[in-house]
Amino acid sequence: MTMQAVTQRVLSIHQNFTQHRVEVSVKIPADSRRIFNALTIAEYLEAWLCFPGCDPFRGVAVSQTQKGFDINLTFAHRRYPSLKIRTAYLTREPYEVAFTWAKQPVLTSETTVIIDLNRTRSSTSLHLSHAGFIDNSDRRWHEVTWRASLEKLRRVVC
Repeated sequence: MTMQAVTQRVLSIHQNFTQHRVEVSVKIPADSRRIFNALTIAEYLEAWLCFPGCDPFRGVAVSQTQKGFDINLTFAHRRYPSLKIRTAYLTREPYEVAFTWAKQPVLTSETTVIIDLNRTRSSTSLHLSHAGFIDNSDRRWHEVTWRASLEKLRRVVC
């Protein structure tokens, strides 16, 4: 599926794509192929994904599925329940990755993540859009998550 087709699908799913949307950009001094692998291989995802209130060293486990990947979180403080995030790829190309994102057991709406990779001579620009949140609180949680995770990705792949 091309990025244009993914964008059209996202727009049809999320009528108000601009409402409750997260946009994060980061420039990473690494080859886009290396970043693509970090975005699509379970072992690499475990190295850079981090979540608010979660111990990143023992709390994140990622497993590959036929359609995408499952992310299992064990929060550092027992007052928070464990959380599972299930994803399914919409497209998986060296310059773009798009997938659905659904938190479980919390019943929230399925959201969509689109990641564009633009290679330059010495670095790669990564732009992430995540849309379809049910409210601003959910959007803020994801914004903190993505900003921290992409900063960690930048450190891991350099």
